[in-house]
Amino acid sequence: MADQSSLASPVRLVPGDADRPPQEGIALCLSGGGYRAMLFHVGALIRLNELAYLPKLARISSVSGGSITAGMLGLKWNRPDPHTDWPRHALRVNDLIDNQVRDLRKRQLIGSFVDGDHAGTYWSIRSNLPKSYPAPGVLPCPFEATQHLAAVPTRLAALEAELQEQVINWGYAICDAAMRLHVETNAAAPIAFPFPAVGVGTPV
Repeated sequence: MADQSSLASPVRLVPGDADRPPQEGIALCLSGGGYRAMLFHVGALIRLNELAYLPKLARISSVSGGSITAGMLGLKWNRPDPHTDWPRHALRVNDLIDNQVRDLRKRQLIGSFVDGDHAGTYWSIRSNLPKSYPAPGVLPCPFEATQHLAAVPTRLAALEAELQEQVINWGYAICDAAMRLHVETNAAAPIAFPFPAVGVGTPV
């Protein structure tokens, strides 16, 4: 059982880091979940790029499917205009890619936001939009439809084209809502999904 001191902070030191303070700046954590997670994070990165947040990042941590997205985008990084060519603007490889994080605790992270220790936001593929993220002008994402996307198997195998687009759209929409509700409160709402013809699917 963890003691109280281990529950007080979302930061956990690894051997050799005891004398190194946490790095200042904006961080992005990309979770695992196979091919599904890779697509979901692509959608989030599209919206973060539109909000001009990718060049502001000081660090990215990732696991599993999230690391595929981080690694592929890292290979394409060359600092273009943040409002164009989003995949090539995703990561500053030498500065951003961190060791994989395997024990990041959602409860501690959100608690650090609530307590004012850190500023930021959290979203997941199982979030409920707009119930949990009532930002104005959110894109239409019926909870039953997004839960269907969250239940897509996490194997590392390609999905059919329409389902891929729906997962990317869902990552885009929930990232947008979380960012505009908690971080960029004056940002304009998006006009449409990256793949408007498919949305996030229909309720099952």
